[in-house]
Amino acid sequence: MSAHGTRGSGMTWVGRAIRRLEDPALITGRGRFTGDLPAGHWVRFVRSSVAAGTLTKISAPEGAMVITAADLKGVKDITPMLHKFGYKPVGQPVLANGRVRFLGEPVAAVIAPSEEEAEDIADRVELLIEETTPVVDARAALEAGAPQVHAAAPGNVILEGKVKTAEFDSTWNNAQKIIKVEARSRRQNATPMEPRGAHAAYDVSTGRITLTCTAQMPHLTRTAICDVL
Repeated sequence: MSAHGTRGSGMTWVGRAIRRLEDPALITGRGRFTGDLPAGHWVRFVRSSVAAGTLTKISAPEGAMVITAADLKGVKDITPMLHKFGYKPVGQPVLANGRVRFLGEPVAAVIAPSEEEAEDIADRVELLIEETTPVVDARAALEAGAPQVHAAAPGNVILEGKVKTAEFDSTWNNAQKIIKVEARSRRQNATPMEPRGAHAAYDVSTGRITLTCTAQMPHLTRTAICDVL
């Protein structure tokens, strides 16, 4: 296929260099990030310092606005869905409720007039967590008697997908040589220029909330928030 197309047949994008449009604002310091927006209040999360445990007590400084799971009754868990392979939907609470299941899980949210005050209050919130045995290896999680991370996923299996090509068994059985390879998938995470933050602005006149956040999926984010609330 021609990279330039032919006269009368229309233009094709195959092989063409696509000019970026966002660079001038970013490299000249005129880009707008979430952190550039004015904030009336700041939120800081208090996170679990252990990978697994029972949350028994949260102590907050007197007079501070600290939100816990007890304040979020009616707010549903964040629950990703997959409609195949017998997927078992496992919900993640917005704030840990009774148990913590991973290091850094949000347990409480501090709201304060300034970023510094929110940070200071978060440092003074005390968590009492009775540690339990964590599951830190996928193979260990499948062993008999392994701690169950989620009650909704017995055996620590959320889904088991098997796909087999037609006539695979006969080809395998008649192969002259079989080579086995162990492949490990390392942890991956997105690393945006701006840390994952969000800015919510409430308009009293319309009753609407505008959310600005570091995300590549604004429509899915909107739908998920509406579903949770």
